[in-house]
Amino acid sequence: MKFRTLLLLVLTSQVALLCTAIAFSQANSSHDGPSKDIRLLTLQVKSDKSSYLPGELITLDFRMSNDSKEAVMLPKSVDVWSGHLQVFISDETNDYKRYEGPRWGLADVMRVSAGKLAPGDSFKTTATVLHNYRLETSHLNDNSAAQISKGLIRTEYVLPEPGLYFIKAVLTDDGLENKIESEPVRVVIEEPQVFDREVWNKIKDDGSYARFIQTGGLVEAPNGQKTKRVVATLEEIENSQPNSRYFGQIRVALAKRQPALRKTSDFALKLQGGEHGHVPNVIIGEAVMIPMDLLGVLDCYR
Repeated sequence: MKFRTLLLLVLTSQVALLCTAIAFSQANSSHDGPSKDIRLLTLQVKSDKSSYLPGELITLDFRMSNDSKEAVMLPKSVDVWSGHLQVFISDETNDYKRYEGPRWGLADVMRVSAGKLAPGDSFKTTATVLHNYRLETSHLNDNSAAQISKGLIRTEYVLPEPGLYFIKAVLTDDGLENKIESEPVRVVIEEPQVFDREVWNKIKDDGSYARFIQTGGLVEAPNGQKTKRVVATLEEIENSQPNSRYFGQIRVALAKRQPALRKTSDFALKLQGGEHGHVPNVIIGEAVMIPMDLLGVLDCYR
């Protein structure tokens, strides 16, 4: 009887030790890899200047820092194109609205992952802010338009009016479960004066100018009719208003268009039976057929 009791005690202690070892192993294995909890990170956003004119391009620098004591895995794509990184803007009422830049959140390819951040490391990315994708609501009544646009900026120029504004960034993880938010950065939109007022009056009523200045093109071929009209106005401004604060960004935007024009010229040569031969087509939806090479031209405006 004593032997059986002793044997039972030995077996019980061994089982307890085994359970303890398994639990310890599982606890350690859960920390072998980097954490996926982005809430361990700090998100910062900074603007390239503190004051701008309405219609002036704003460059934002985003920084994700790991101030914790363990490695943290970043989302697969840490940028505005993937949709994981978003920008919200408010005036002095503290009513933040989401900004949607050209092709933001519409990335059709997997971009290179930023990977993991070791303790003390950081990751940076940049984006510009100017043209806002505004939902079309003209066919809706006021109540429906307000509902569908709730939480969104409703103007094509992101900050068309002088005043004090605040810009913050929000980063969401791959599972769309956890997020982190930056402290807002403060920017002032000034009232345009003299030369700048003349320029602003020419471009303020058409969001096409905002998109062109930001990307170097519109949602059409680079020699499309609307693009030609916008380019003609911007070239006239470039030639007549060299002292305007808008001058620099207009010159850069016009230069961005040139690579797309060269691609269009090469494409036209192929259509004319040039040395490159036949151009295959790709069908989008049921009605639109776009030559594959032209997709490369439109991709310049991503």
